[in-house]
Formats: sequence, structure tokens, C-alpha cells
Amino acid sequence: PYSPVPGDILACWGTGLIARTIQFGTWGGPSHVALVVPNLGRELGIECGDAPQVLESTSLSTVPCCYRGTIVRGLQLHKWPTWLAAQQSVYAIQLRPVFAFRAHALDEFAFVSAGMLRDGAEY
Repeated sequence: PYSPVPGDILACWGTGLIARTIQFGTWGGPSHVALVVPNLGRELGIECGDAPQVLESTSLSTVPCCYRGTIVRGLQLHKWPTWLAAQQSVYAIQLRPVFAFRAHALDEFAFVSAGMLRDGAEY
């Protein structure tokens, strides 16, 4: 079974009308992607367990953001098991060899994203 590792890209195929329209427009491609990031609980001051988390930006999620505690449109942070349970179809693209020497860059990206979560920007 797959175990999420920070840096992995998650290609997602949704089942709703908008997701299916996106998939049609991309010749069957995913409706959106998400990124596995290091656990940001300490950075954000929230309890998130020990597992890596999923960072995505979408207006179609039915999973509450674990930072805001509600369903939001825009940048969202999710606990891995909760997010995975709500997905219809996910394909993990493992970039571990590529990111092995750039782990600090992923950490910096995740921390900048955490700052955006704190700012509460929605679209």
C-alpha cells in the first residue's frame, strides 16, 4: 500500500460535473492535483497527528480544512486519512529521487503555504 511522503504529487479524478468537465477538457486527465507536505501542525499551532498532510487549492472539496475547521474554497490543508477517504480516484506521483536533495525547498514551500492559510485568503 502507498504511504504518503512529502513531495509526492497526487493526481485526482473527481466525479462532479465540474471535475468531469475539466477531465473532458484535458482528454481524461485529472481534475486537479494536490501535494503531500510535511506535517505543518507545529507551524500552524494545531494538532494534526504525525502523518504528512495534503495541501490543495480547490473550490470543490467536501473535506473541512484541518487548519480552519470548515470547508473552504482556495488553499486547504488536510490530514492524509481524512482527505484520502473523500477521494474517488487518486494516483500518486512519487518524486522522491528528485526531491531528495531539495527537501529544504519543499519545507520552505510548505511554510509559505502555512502563512497563506493563516492569512485566510479564499477566492
